[in-house]
Amino acid sequence: MTPRTFNWRVIDQIEKLINDSGLTRAEIIARSGIRRNTFFVKMRGETALTTDDISKLADALGVEPEVIFTRAAGERTATVTELRPRGDVGASREDLPAAARKADPDRGEEQ
Repeated sequence: MTPRTFNWRVIDQIEKLINDSGLTRAEIIARSGIRRNTFFVKMRGETALTTDDISKLADALGVEPEVIFTRAAGERTATVTELRPRGDVGASREDLPAAARKADPDRGEEQ
């Protein structure tokens, strides 16, 4: 599988953060809990990085995962409204538990 352009930008940002951290790749691998071979396969783009991988690497690097994505996106961050189609405001964060209950009648709660 060949990573898409954004995936390569994520890999580049992880590499930059590793270089800026002053830590060795071995230290980052140990801190992240990702297997050594898996780390190198993913950093070569042979298999895709998952959000879990990125979260573990961010923890090992002492940054939030969002930092990696924001840098990869060229410092542009999308707001929630930019991600939604126009006119589709959706449920607010407070409404999510109620929406989940309505969507799951097997829970024996309101419908």
